[in-house]
Order: sequence, then C-alpha cells, then structure tokens
Amino acid sequence: MATLRRRLVLLASIALLGAILFYPAWTFWDMHRLKRMCGEIRPGMPVANIRRIVTKYGLERFLLSDDGLYDDRTKNWDFFIPAPSTMGDMVCLIEHDRVKVISTKVLGP
Repeated sequence: MATLRRRLVLLASIALLGAILFYPAWTFWDMHRLKRMCGEIRPGMPVANIRRIVTKYGLERFLLSDDGLYDDRTKNWDFFIPAPSTMGDMVCLIEHDRVKVISTKVLGP
C-alpha cells in the first residue's frame, strides 16, 4: 500500500512539474506564432489572402466571418485574432476596407 501511494505521489509530482514547464513554453511559442502571422500580413495586401495566411499558422478557427467587425469610427473592418494560450490577452488586429489591408498590429504582451 505504501509503495502504491509513493508511486502515485511520484506520478502526480512529475505531471505537475511537466505542466509547470510546458505551459510557459507553449505560451511563448503561441505568442511567437501570432507575431509571425501578423507580420506576414502587410498593408496593401488583398483581403482575400488573409484567410490563407491565418490558416497557414493554424489560427483559422478565430476568423468569425469573411469581413470581421465593422468600426463606425474609422469606417473600416477589423479582424481580431488571439493567441489561443493567452486567453485573449494578445491579439493581432487586422484593419481592412474589404478590398485591401490597411494596417496590422499586435496588441498585448
């Protein structure tokens, strides 16, 4: 019985240590991937190319529609694509006019 308990404690400790080491590495990689994707989308690029680039980086599930959200203030459309591991703390903002990209920027850490 004591041997089983020791094994369970050892297994739980290894799992906890693995999670503590894995999550920061995954978050760093995820943020890096978002920055690279956002940097690949350039002003003047056709909006039709956005989906291809976002899909290349595995973030296509965050494209809610083909146009994004309309901003009355700027009269442009916006895509907000988050880094999944940051729970929305870091996003790539893509501003466009439905024809071409106007600007991109990374918001967050």
